[in-house]
Amino acid sequence: MRTFHDALRRREAPRIKGAFWERDRPLFMPRASLKPLMVVVDADLLTQVNDCPNRLYLLELLADKSINRYFYANDGPPPSLRRISDGTNQFVPDWVIAEWDREHRTSGVQYISRDANGKHRYHDTLISKGNFLNNASSWSIPSAYGSRVQGRARILDDVKLALVADSIMADILVCDRAGLFLADNSRLFNKIAICSPEQALSLVGLYLREQGVYRLSSSSSLSRSMLFAMLTEELLTEHENWLAACAEFLQRTGQHQVENDAISVLGRINRALRLRDKFYSQFFLPQTVETIEEALFSVDSILIQLMAALDASAVTTHALLGLDEGQSHQAGWKTTNKAWRKSLAAHHPEMASKVTGFDNATGLLGVLPRLRNSIHSQANQMIAHRGQENHTSPIDVKLLVVKDAADLNSSLPRETGESWGLLREYSAPAEHLIFDPTRVVEHSIRLTIDFLNMVMRQIAVASQPATGVSANHSGSSNSHQFLTPLHASRILWQFGLE
Repeated sequence: MRTFHDALRRREAPRIKGAFWERDRPLFMPRASLKPLMVVVDADLLTQVNDCPNRLYLLELLADKSINRYFYANDGPPPSLRRISDGTNQFVPDWVIAEWDREHRTSGVQYISRDANGKHRYHDTLISKGNFLNNASSWSIPSAYGSRVQGRARILDDVKLALVADSIMADILVCDRAGLFLADNSRLFNKIAICSPEQALSLVGLYLREQGVYRLSSSSSLSRSMLFAMLTEELLTEHENWLAACAEFLQRTGQHQVENDAISVLGRINRALRLRDKFYSQFFLPQTVETIEEALFSVDSILIQLMAALDASAVTTHALLGLDEGQSHQAGWKTTNKAWRKSLAAHHPEMASKVTGFDNATGLLGVLPRLRNSIHSQANQMIAHRGQENHTSPIDVKLLVVKDAADLNSSLPRETGESWGLLREYSAPAEHLIFDPTRVVEHSIRLTIDFLNMVMRQIAVASQPATGVSANHSGSSNSHQFLTPLHASRILWQFGLE
């Protein structure tokens, strides 16, 4: 039987990189890049860069050529900066200028952009929501803003910053202004993602990764595989002792499978982290049936990879702790796997006690298997709610769990359910539960990593690998050894996993 991939194998690969002829492009090479990201940064943050390495890293990422980054200050750019004139207005490269009179009026917003050929383009844009300034006194004022008079003045400055960002159609506004993070205020600028520097770092990191840019600094980049390998090893802080215990087991028994199972734990977490990027990128697309289904596919895949990592760690633990070799196929951490958990408790009560304590506190080993889709029951679904304000309000996507809902609901205390994203306030059909999918993804990944670190730490203690056994053995990428502490922090910052 001839298949389409048989035909593709016969197609000669292009020999010249960047060849002129379209026929020389690989047939399925991605073509379109993402739209240029427009970012406005509150200039007040520049004074804090030297004391905040994560904010310095954000500025380095914002210097990427795919991002249009502008600074703004209510008092204008520093006088020392070079000015450029188009004959009518004064412009400062990399800055947005809006001069306000005593009545808080401005003639417009001026900024410079560069076209594809690197030439300057001058923009003089009107502010379309100037009436917001008239209503600024009615905005909510954070207690940190001082007296009512001081608070109104600071809120007025906040509104000006948001209006400038809105007028140039910015995608992200980066600031530390408490007034813009109050829900009653921020919803008035719902076309802009108003972010703290830490939030912006994660968002810009995701944007660049979706563009194929994996940057550690302004001068150094990585491949995607290396970046995710480093992230995985940085999160699984106990992986070196774990792999060292496996290396000692291999030397002692000659059995390679245990080492392969141990390495696969890192591989599964690596895949879950890649899928996390795919999941979050769906939320910056128009919410249609297609994007919702893609998000659900990512959630399902993440949960399956996390469960696979847990299962592989159980099989490895079974071997390293010397449990009955003939029962290794029964190894598993799930709360329903009572026979194996009982065997573990009989041979290594301390390990079993740690596992039970972790599960009682988090619900991981009872919740994750039930959230994960299986071949034996109906699949989870995504449902969409629209806000009640009007027909144009954003669509709110939720995860509808349709299997084992009664058992899952009874096993979730209220505080644990909220951590997992269980939405008890939403009405759902009988025997169904509704979850916030973003919280399911984040909580599942973080808890699984915490659990695996606990298991790896206990294995290192229980197995007591021989002195001198190195974790740097064949089969492990061991990319962790190349990270400086700053680089390690930067990787965690850009993924929002610090």
